[in-house]
Amino acid sequence: MRRLSFVALAGLAMLLAAGCGVRHTPVSGVVLVDGQPHGDLVICFVPMEGNGLTATGMANEDGRFQLGTEKPNNGVKPGKYKVTVSLGPAKDAVPAGHPSEAFNKKAAPASGKVDATKEYTKLQKASPKNRNPPMAIYADPAKTPLEIVEVTNEPKEVKLELKSDGK
Repeated sequence: MRRLSFVALAGLAMLLAAGCGVRHTPVSGVVLVDGQPHGDLVICFVPMEGNGLTATGMANEDGRFQLGTEKPNNGVKPGKYKVTVSLGPAKDAVPAGHPSEAFNKKAAPASGKVDATKEYTKLQKASPKNRNPPMAIYADPAKTPLEIVEVTNEPKEVKLELKSDGK
């Protein structure tokens, strides 16, 4: 009887420990370009240690965003992150899916081979290019001038101030 209760207690302790893993911290904020709120931007928190997951969020028309890791808006795991900002899809963009879908629908060429790079390039050329790319420097984790953000267990509000000239 005593042994059974010890096993039961040990099992309960293991279940409780499993439920108390690393939690996600709510992270939200605003992105400003030249002092004005800017939407249609994708914000990414790229972990400084290569073993973490990147958290992403999309800025709305007011520049507001919330980050999520495994699910939209579920937050960020504690740690240090490099912040990147890149242009989101155009409002009239049609999801193209995975590049492989482009040639899955086509008949096989006479040679029997499909050049995936050529097919992907065709898709890129067909996509609307009515917007200038944003300050590309902010999209590269190695070059972005945005500061490293440390996320703890406390909810975090972030203000990202970008310059249209990237400086």
